Amino acid sequence: MFQGIIRELHEGDLRALENIFELYWPDVKFREHLIARLKGFVACAPDVIAQGFRYFIAEDAGRGLGVVGFRMAPPPMQGYMHTQSPAELYILATRARGVGVGRALVTEALIEMKDL
Repeated sequence: MFQGIIRELHEGDLRALENIFELYWPDVKFREHLIARLKGFVACAPDVIAQGFRYFIAEDAGRGLGVVGFRMAPPPMQGYMHTQSPAELYILATRARGVGVGRALVTEALIEMKDL
């Protein structure tokens, strides 16, 4: 099982995440879109803040192993949800499979969503 830490995303994590995204999405434009969202989060961009984006990274021995991101559910989705504060899992990507990184990231995201 994963023994590292889960923490909020920092600017220094972006390069490691670019490498992880390459494992999942061959479309360069889509990866650029994801990285732009992450950069907006790190820079506290007004549109990212308004949508309620939050990102967390899994790290072990100083190496980024994965990322999870969520946001407030967009208005079109809110009509289908039965809660006052709906959230949407926006992204989950890990470098290592089968070692609990994804599970740890989703668990942290759920805790943070409930706290909000």
